[in-house]
Amino acid sequence: PSTRYDRQVIPARPWQIGAITAKQLGGLTTTEITDFSTTQLGELTTTQVRGLTATQLNNLGATELNALNIADLSTGQVASLNATSIGNLTTTQAGDFTAAQVSALTATAIGGLSSTDLQSWDTTQLGALTSKQLAALWTLAKKLDVERVAFRNRVRERFGVTPELPRKSLVPVCK
Repeated sequence: PSTRYDRQVIPARPWQIGAITAKQLGGLTTTEITDFSTTQLGELTTTQVRGLTATQLNNLGATELNALNIADLSTGQVASLNATSIGNLTTTQAGDFTAAQVSALTATAIGGLSSTDLQSWDTTQLGALTSKQLAALWTLAKKLDVERVAFRNRVRERFGVTPELPRKSLVPVCK
């Protein structure tokens, strides 16, 4: 089987996958990308993976996403992942995020993480969370009916750090 791109036929056999450029991959439709086998997706190089667009990545199902090496995604690609795509990652993949990738996650995407995903993170990954992301985690904990003190204690117990929401600075009132 072959995939068409810009009037050229791109070889899509597993042993020919290396011949596809990042630009060619980025130009494929989501249907053409989802037609790749998990073997083919798993054989993509870092350069090739970085050619995938946000639309292509967010249209991959769990099986296809699980075939990718998360470390190959750029921070821009990670920032473009929606909560559904994040939720489709395996716990191992969530644990493979670099600190820079963690910082790139949107607050909305954070909502796609499971408690098991978060438990797979180390202190470096947790330390990379922004205030917006931390606020999203507090919101998620509240939605899951986890008491604020219990959440804080669990994070401190597991990671040795105490999460705190950023406080608004107090502005003195002048009379």
